[in-house]
Amino acid sequence: MPVLLTDITVRLGEDGKVFAFGSDARIDIDVDPTPRIDAAGARMAALGGLDFEPSRDRSTGGHDLFLLPLRDGVTTEYKLTRRVEVLQHHPPHRWVTYVDAHTAEVVWRFDRVRYAQIEGSVSSLVHVALPTVLETVTNPDTYVNIDGVDVTTNKLGDYFADNVSGVVDVQFELEGPWAKALRQDGQPDALVETTVDTNSTALLSHHWDNSNSHSNARDAYHGIVRAHDYIKTLDPAFTDIDIQMPVNVLITTGDCNAFWTGDSVNFYIGGDGCHSTAKVIDIVVHEYGHAINDLFYIQLGFSDGMLNRSMQEGMSDVTAAFLTDDAIIGNELYLDGSDVRTLNNTNTIPHDVSSSVHRNGLIIGGAFWDLREAVGLETAERLAHYARYGAPDDEDNMIAAYLEYLLEVLVADDDDSNLANGTPNGDAILGAFSLHGISPASSIRFSHTALPDTDRSDEDLVVQVNVSSDMPIIPIDPNSVRMSYRSNYGAIVTQDMQFVANQTWQATIPGQREGTVVSYWFEASAFGQVRYRPALFGSRPHQFYVGTPSALFEDDFETDQGWTVGAAGDDATSGVWERGAPEPIVDSDGDPVLSQSGFDHSSDGTLCFVTGASAGDDFDSFDVDGGKTTLLSPVFDLSGAVEPVILYHRLFTNNILRYPGSAPASDPWLVEITSDGVDWVEIENTTDSNVPANKTNSLTVSDWQRVAFPVDELVAPSSSVQLRFTVTDQAEASLVEAMLDDFLIFDFEQAIVPVAVSNFQARSVGASVTVSWQSVRSYAAADFRVHATADHESWVVFGVERDEFGSFVAVDRHHALGSANTVSYELAAREPELGWVSVARQELQLARPPISLHRPWPNPFNPATNVAFSVGEEAQVDLGVYDASGRRVATLARGSFSAGTHAMTWNGLDQHGRAAASGVYYVMFRANGREVGARKLVLMK
Repeated sequence: MPVLLTDITVRLGEDGKVFAFGSDARIDIDVDPTPRIDAAGARMAALGGLDFEPSRDRSTGGHDLFLLPLRDGVTTEYKLTRRVEVLQHHPPHRWVTYVDAHTAEVVWRFDRVRYAQIEGSVSSLVHVALPTVLETVTNPDTYVNIDGVDVTTNKLGDYFADNVSGVVDVQFELEGPWAKALRQDGQPDALVETTVDTNSTALLSHHWDNSNSHSNARDAYHGIVRAHDYIKTLDPAFTDIDIQMPVNVLITTGDCNAFWTGDSVNFYIGGDGCHSTAKVIDIVVHEYGHAINDLFYIQLGFSDGMLNRSMQEGMSDVTAAFLTDDAIIGNELYLDGSDVRTLNNTNTIPHDVSSSVHRNGLIIGGAFWDLREAVGLETAERLAHYARYGAPDDEDNMIAAYLEYLLEVLVADDDDSNLANGTPNGDAILGAFSLHGISPASSIRFSHTALPDTDRSDEDLVVQVNVSSDMPIIPIDPNSVRMSYRSNYGAIVTQDMQFVANQTWQATIPGQREGTVVSYWFEASAFGQVRYRPALFGSRPHQFYVGTPSALFEDDFETDQGWTVGAAGDDATSGVWERGAPEPIVDSDGDPVLSQSGFDHSSDGTLCFVTGASAGDDFDSFDVDGGKTTLLSPVFDLSGAVEPVILYHRLFTNNILRYPGSAPASDPWLVEITSDGVDWVEIENTTDSNVPANKTNSLTVSDWQRVAFPVDELVAPSSSVQLRFTVTDQAEASLVEAMLDDFLIFDFEQAIVPVAVSNFQARSVGASVTVSWQSVRSYAAADFRVHATADHESWVVFGVERDEFGSFVAVDRHHALGSANTVSYELAAREPELGWVSVARQELQLARPPISLHRPWPNPFNPATNVAFSVGEEAQVDLGVYDASGRRVATLARGSFSAGTHAMTWNGLDQHGRAAASGVYYVMFRANGREVGARKLVLMK
């Protein structure tokens, strides 16, 4: 068997004598001579690592066996091999290959075709991070054309060509498999041509700088190639991005902008106070991010790519921010050094939703940046990209599109095919997205027919609601469905709702005393995120009143009854309050704009008070602009009223999404009341529009909001009661409209009815109150009910019984947790002819320590406000700040506090130390597990 690399040498002189000899004879060979790989197997193995085309190339040999010595330092290892030749035609190669006959490993290969070679590197002077700082970088994935054949540089910017000989033509351009830079200013594209004699020169490198190219072309080309490498590193299976992208630079028809056309990225020349957009790496990557969004969805089978424009902008921002690991987009684009926008923001749905898709994109962009801060860049960028596999999108509804993206992020994070038990980074994901108003709870829908007013104070009212999800993938927690209610302005009572059937749940509101206004709302959660409907602290709860009222004042605004428009400080330039017939607002195409209804609220009327009755097709001409407008009611004499209630209907919109306006959902609706003409108390102060932002049809009477409240809970009824309604377009412009109709004041007369009841008394016994009475008639315990009232809260004392002496007794344990020193007890009896009637009342002074939440000061505030609370003895306290959706923003106090008054400060920062947005907040105080009270805060910046 031949031993390769082995020979015997004998040298003869001219005289025929041997003058030298030698031998490479091997005497230490120890190899199994039996091959395990046949000739066919050897020919197949010889193709490893070669670009073999069966139609033109071939592999031969493999029949003969050879021993191949392989030297490693001072030792030699022998391999039993088969010799194979592989012939390639383009470019020509004749690879002699020795294949290990035992393992099929290629152990030696060389090419019998001989060429000259040329090699080198390509580099560029570019703006890597800032448009003011140039740096030298290599050019990976870039063509070098050698005699008409493109050779591509590797990831280090190096190239090598060995299929050349003699003098060759070499061309350098800003072009490669993933990008081609094209100037649009009328000047030629970057091109350097030269020749090389490969017989004398084997090294040729090239550097792109201002002497041979424009920086815009270099910058944009570098950014696109860098972005392609970034996304392919994340996801090698994303093949639709593997195309040569036209990169158009120095466009002269605009400035300070860039755009994606669906098949190219484009960058304007500098001007109007900004650099050329191609100089700013994150703008370049942002535009390529649009290509990623579209082409990925197209690869999934969605021919039009990603449709939602706000999400397009947001996810393109995310790609740019993650590639640079910098939240700033448009870093120092402007000549003064300022930036375009940042993902490190507090923008939320709905308060920062606008007609600007770039601004809307900051909401989801901010969510991903917060996720990056929570879980790190590597995890965040993986989740952001692989969520695309679910193709989250919605053409018209930004909120739905963002919610779908959140769900797909959870799917991408899931590790056991069970979302119900959470995901490895689920808490961080939900936390980051919820900070921007993107919550799984957003898909929860409540369908409920509001309870009507009732004249039966004895009736326990069954409340039913249908709870469903817009997206079946979102599981609603069945243990989270609750109803909360409050009587007048008393404490909030929350109870679990019971499942009935077909997504229907129910709970009971116990009978309330006559003259009570009951407000109630619902809550449910998904993935631990809670949704309240109506808003937890907003001005839109469901309401009904109890009792038979008598009207004191009625005004449907069909006639003038003394209302006044205008107050000190009014400065609105349009949309001033007026009494008139409102016109529906339409756009230039005749479609309704959900801002002003064409109907008043009255069933048989046409007039109401409205902020500019005129409308027409110019929807932005008659809304409230430039400041505030005030409507003042007549002065009412309520000094003789027993329990007066004021009721009105209003329609307020400030959240139009599709039309000009940079600050939807930020302008306030304010209603106040006074009883002395000096001090005004808030009834409503909200930026919550009546109408959902995603509603698509025109406004109707059903969109009007009814508001009712007991006067004596806010001010003392007097002869000088007056209301004022203020609408403001503040700060940034937006589309603001308001309407008011069907204003009522009525009273509840609660006379004591004499019946056979005596010795009614309430007395404090330890930590409870015992209420007792006697009767000469044969009443049953069920014929009596005791109502208690303290500190604007009403409740029913349950469990009436007869004692051993024949007296009726009821024990109230509720008061011991309250804060008032005086509780009023009222006894009601069920009379055969009259129904439930009030038969006795008594006020009881309680010797107990006060528990109270003081008014915050200052309020409104900026930058900080003081919040104080008092406890009469040591108590477990929880003092938190919540936004209008009920989400806890900050915790001011939690734990055990000694008796006395304690002052806390809220500096306007949330739980993550970030500045909270301007708007309405609520501070809620709980002591010993019971809700004591809540106060409204207004943060103004």
